[in-house]
Amino acid sequence: MSAPKSPLPDLVKAFSDIDTSGKVSTQQFVDAIAKTFPFFDHLGTVFHFAKNEMEQKRETLVSAISTCPTLDDVVAKDKKDKTTTVKNSCTRNLHRLLYAVSFISELLSQLTKSANANMQTAAFEAYGQTLSNIHPFLVRMGVKASIYMLPTRETFMKSIGETEESTKKQAAELAPVAKKLVVKVESLFTGISMPKAEGSNWGGTSSPPESSKSSASGPVAPLAKTSADKEKPMPA
Repeated sequence: MSAPKSPLPDLVKAFSDIDTSGKVSTQQFVDAIAKTFPFFDHLGTVFHFAKNEMEQKRETLVSAISTCPTLDDVVAKDKKDKTTTVKNSCTRNLHRLLYAVSFISELLSQLTKSANANMQTAAFEAYGQTLSNIHPFLVRMGVKASIYMLPTRETFMKSIGETEESTKKQAAELAPVAKKLVVKVESLFTGISMPKAEGSNWGGTSSPPESSKSSASGPVAPLAKTSADKEKPMPA
């Protein structure tokens, strides 16, 4: 049986191809976001809901491409309509999709920090720094309780058709371009108090599941801080 086709090369290329020197193309952005979805399929049922949610949010941006060819246009239109923070608006969904980008990038970075890295701990760290900030309490607790059901690190890499070395190489290529994109797009939210999850008491790096603590550790690169982070948390 032939090895499965890895989604990593296409993912790295899609984000590397996005030109962040000027206004970011809405088409390029949604194309790159689509490349993140296959990874959720390899993380078990615990993250299926996240994939479905992000697919729906992506579709709102796809439908806006004809009138908003750049992400600047997307945010400008919603500002004009006073809908930037309205649930399911293009701007709010754009903000949420950035967390999916950061989650995948951070998960791969955590997994490749060390040969002793643990899948459960890596996912706990990555989720806590990214998606947990926009998920309601019950969803966060559901993820926290189900993380131990994730496949092992070796099983995950094998399922995406990658080896230890190839995963590490491509994770290193993805991290800087993903971060550059996130910082660029987040600059569009300046002055917008974007709603976040209420009481995001995830636990961060201090409390991974007891059964999955490992030597994997190190700095995490969450979404770039904006003025929105200083606002009182609101329901996502």
